[in-house]
Amino acid sequence: YDVLALKSDAAGETGEEGARESEGERSVERDGAEREEEVRTARQRGREREAGQSATPEPRLCGPSPPPTSSRAMASPPPLEQMKQLLQSSELDDLRIFLAWRINTLERNADVAELDRLSQLAEVEEVGRMLAAEAKAVKLARDATELKALSELTSVPDIKDLLEKRAAELAAEVMEAKAAVALDRAAQASTSVVGVAPPKAATMASSKPVASSSAPCTGPSTVSPTQVLRGRAHGAPQQPELDTTQWAEAPPPPHGFWRPEPSAVASRLVPRAAAGSTLARALVAARLPVVLTGSGLADSATRKWTFDYLEAQLGELPCTVFRSDTRSFRYWDSAKAYGEPFEPDTCRLQMTAREFAELMRASASKRDGDGSEVADGPRYYLQTGLVEGVGEAMVHDFRSFKWGWMHSETARCGWGELSSNLLLVGERFNSTPAHYDEQQNFFAQLVGQKRVVLFSPDDFGCLYPFPVHHPNDRQTMVDLYAPDSFKFPRFSQARPFETTLEPGDVLYIPQYWWHHVENLSHGCVSLNFWFK
Repeated sequence: YDVLALKSDAAGETGEEGARESEGERSVERDGAEREEEVRTARQRGREREAGQSATPEPRLCGPSPPPTSSRAMASPPPLEQMKQLLQSSELDDLRIFLAWRINTLERNADVAELDRLSQLAEVEEVGRMLAAEAKAVKLARDATELKALSELTSVPDIKDLLEKRAAELAAEVMEAKAAVALDRAAQASTSVVGVAPPKAATMASSKPVASSSAPCTGPSTVSPTQVLRGRAHGAPQQPELDTTQWAEAPPPPHGFWRPEPSAVASRLVPRAAAGSTLARALVAARLPVVLTGSGLADSATRKWTFDYLEAQLGELPCTVFRSDTRSFRYWDSAKAYGEPFEPDTCRLQMTAREFAELMRASASKRDGDGSEVADGPRYYLQTGLVEGVGEAMVHDFRSFKWGWMHSETARCGWGELSSNLLLVGERFNSTPAHYDEQQNFFAQLVGQKRVVLFSPDDFGCLYPFPVHHPNDRQTMVDLYAPDSFKFPRFSQARPFETTLEPGDVLYIPQYWWHHVENLSHGCVSLNFWFK
């Protein structure tokens, strides 16, 4: 290894002296400052023998190496740089794999060791714990990077699969470790936390759903939306910082669903984390999206609130149903038309659950087949609040939700009370164009699969919202399935994040985050939990 790593020096040495120097270098210690010092000493002696000088250099306690005595020696890079050069030039896969591992090990040891040392010296326990956690995060991140690099170098399929699997596992550990560091830093930076009363016990809404603008807000009335978004309001807890650029790249979606243009920014996967875990708490505190698993929030309805079950339980209760001649269901507020002519893209209807069920069955019969294409014709989407008058079984399911878990989460985050629930039932390919809400949202998936594509509030300028007083306020003017790059040139710069929700998943959609929603299955059922 030493001979190969120092190849640029060894190539210039000939005869017996070169062989002796190579033999000496081969026996040198391979780690730490002692090994590097001995290698420098061996080189210097060889150069002095060439020049006919004394073979014993002046003793040196510290500082840089003495000036080289030849132009060839002056141009020779240090060992680490030589290893990097050899890594680039070598055609031997085994050697390249070894060098990649060795370079990564040498580069990472210094700062990890320093963080460990500082964590032991820290007199404040919280600071020591934070430094130790940061050291762990740095080491795990480099291990994951190293394994990924090795998997790209090896040509043995079994080894490649093993390395990639372990790299993915380490990446998950890295995210958890970074979340712990972020929470510790946020706790250290916080000076006070606003005391917020826990939400009241949940009940079915009255027959008149609560308007989103009328629900009380428990926070200070002087806090602006930007302050709320950034968590910089006076007294608000400091938000941890987490790097979304490190989230894994999303795989291609099924045929017929939205995907970024080839020239646009690649979509990244929203992290999945066990409810109550360090990672989950850090992401929610940072107001970043996360799929919460194992929360049990709506287990009493998961896979139970099927199409047939809802038809029986909602019965003759009037429900809000939207009709669209395309796959897109853009909502609208007629009050904002202010007397001006306005033709909405969708039609709002009132019908019973049984009438809606008949329409859905007729729609499914017309779309039988592999379902790979988006069929023409009218589509329907039930979007109704949970109100009094549903069947007793459904009321029992609702009361059995894990309200205790939800109350503890919202109280910890300083949110207000639950303002409303919205039940959504629709066909495959139905989509809700990208929009943002002015409330926090726990989005529970009950039946079927649903794909959600999110954009950060930082990309507001790339999503071209309708004017504030337009009936389509808070929605993008861009057709994601056919974006017009001439009208909306910045849209390709927007950074999408996406996830596919399975029954039992709860997606946290932060306030002001844009989200474009697609049904991946027919009879897809979801339930919103909105909080001020």
